[in-house]
Amino acid sequence: MKLYFAALVLSLGLMGPAQADDWKRYTSAATGFSISLPTDRFAIEEETAGRLSLSEIDGTAQLDVFGVTNADRLTVAQFQDMMEAADPNRRITYRAVGKSWFVLSGYLADEKDPTIFYAKFMLNGAGTALSAFEISYPKAEKAEYDQVVERLEASLTSP
Repeated sequence: MKLYFAALVLSLGLMGPAQADDWKRYTSAATGFSISLPTDRFAIEEETAGRLSLSEIDGTAQLDVFGVTNADRLTVAQFQDMMEAADPNRRITYRAVGKSWFVLSGYLADEKDPTIFYAKFMLNGAGTALSAFEISYPKAEKAEYDQVVERLEASLTSP
């Protein structure tokens, strides 16, 4: 009976935020990218054309999503180099790259308590626009947020 109940709980999505059904699709009218957002966990702090900033309702995590034009026609490698150099307080421990995307992850070096950041950047097929999300959260909550990051990553579309 216990095994059946555990399977039922898992199938109904009652085991944490990544399985919750309180995710809503957000599409930027300004730039055209879209992403699914965990609305049961994050609240919108600020919304401007092409950018959305959210903060965790009962915690310290932050989530930013945005889209921008690529007027200079930077390549994935050029964007990656630019983002790696953008903030000296980031200690990058993970990098992944594909034909039209890249990921940077690691720790914020100036934080008192260890904070993880994870950012994914994605160029559209023509290379004329970029979409991205970045999430930061306490290292102590890594196991919980790994599932959230996976879902965010899978749902991000390019402009």
